[in-house]
Amino acid sequence: VRRLIAFRKAQPIYRTETYLTDENAIESFDFAGEPLHWESEDDAMACRIDGKANGGTTKYLMFNPTLLAREFYLPEGNWRIQLDTATEPYFFDSPKPIAKDEAYIVGRKTFAMAIDVG
Repeated sequence: VRRLIAFRKAQPIYRTETYLTDENAIESFDFAGEPLHWESEDDAMACRIDGKANGGTTKYLMFNPTLLAREFYLPEGNWRIQLDTATEPYFFDSPKPIAKDEAYIVGRKTFAMAIDVG
C-alpha cells in the first residue's frame, strides 16, 4: 500500500483540485479502443490521460465492472502495465510491457492502468 500511496503522490493528475479543461487532456474509449458511446450497453471502458495534463506521463485507465474478462486494445504507444487489481502484487515497481498490437486482458470486476513510456 505504501508504494501505491507514493505513486499517487508523485503523479500530478491524482493531486489536482481542478477539472481537466483541455478537451484533449482526457479521452474515453470502449474496450475495443474505439471512442466511447455513453449509451452503450457494455460497461467496460477506458480513458487516456494525456501526459501534458500529468507532468509528462500518459496513462491509460481500464475499467471492467462486468462479470467477464475483456480484451482491451490500447492506442498507439509504448505501453506498460503499472497496476492490475486482478494480480498479486497488483502494483508493479517495474511495469510489465504490453506487446504492440496485442490486447491486454482485464479480468472481471477489475481496474488496470498502463503508462506510455515513450
